[in-house]
Amino acid sequence: MSSLRNRGEFIGELGETILFEPPTGSIVPSRVLVIGLGPESDLSLETLRVVGRAALREAVRLKAKHVSFAPTIRDQGNNSIDVGQGDGVVVENVILAYDTEKRLQAQHLAGTFDIADWTVEAGPTFYDGACKEIQSGIENAEKEISGGTSSPYSSLKNP
Repeated sequence: MSSLRNRGEFIGELGETILFEPPTGSIVPSRVLVIGLGPESDLSLETLRVVGRAALREAVRLKAKHVSFAPTIRDQGNNSIDVGQGDGVVVENVILAYDTEKRLQAQHLAGTFDIADWTVEAGPTFYDGACKEIQSGIENAEKEISGGTSSPYSSLKNP
């Protein structure tokens, strides 16, 4: 990945994505999606909210049934955002975006597709904090979904 960045072929602007298939035998996933965070100086929880929504939408578009999300912010040397907080807002926005996708499907505005599981990677040092903040993100998403509107997206009837 760093060679793509170093050559300017993947800038990493906020929301920019690139999908690649690792060489056989190099790493476990069959496909890797990288989502840009934008300039490091602009990194915030709002940035991670955008990334969560983008990750979910790309997973649905790619029909990825099993998703593993590994924010590598800390691996890149950035410690401006608590790992757990970052994971929590990503998961919250993944759930909110998935709820929208499922409602689009229910209204026949998108093809049916289910994600079987979504795994968040967190190292041992950050595991407890990530679990706590992810639970908080789940609860926040549930509150927003239950308080939201259930009106249809379109007044036209699809079969």
